[in-house]
Amino acid sequence: MTDLVELAKRVEAGEAGLPIHKEILAALGYTWRGMGYWYRGDSHQWKGLTGFTTSVDAAMTLVPEGWAVERLSIWPASPEEADNQTPAKASVDMVGTSIERYGRRRIWGHSGNDGRVSADAATPALALTAACLRALAQGEG
Repeated sequence: MTDLVELAKRVEAGEAGLPIHKEILAALGYTWRGMGYWYRGDSHQWKGLTGFTTSVDAAMTLVPEGWAVERLSIWPASPEEADNQTPAKASVDMVGTSIERYGRRRIWGHSGNDGRVSADAATPALALTAACLRALAQGEG
């Protein structure tokens, strides 16, 4: 099984497309059984392959329960005529959430105590996918 943190590093570095989408699903415990379906257990969970690294909507399906996207920033690349050339960049911060606060259940909130992850990549979908993989890895511990 592929390590989620290692996958996050590869995604953050710009690895995208079908091969890494398959690795992500396999790392999350899904197996390909043909006919366009990925399964975990006895029920189908994913139809076909998703575009985690190319679509923000697809990447959002990886946000683990109990986590929130705290910040998503997108910086465009500098124009070609600019003296200080900079590439496009996206950053994502995620924070864990909890319904227990101050020793009482049912008080909802979030803090770094509940978990915190971040990622920087060339596109929003890459950054969000990498941050989600890191959050999922924290849940494994």
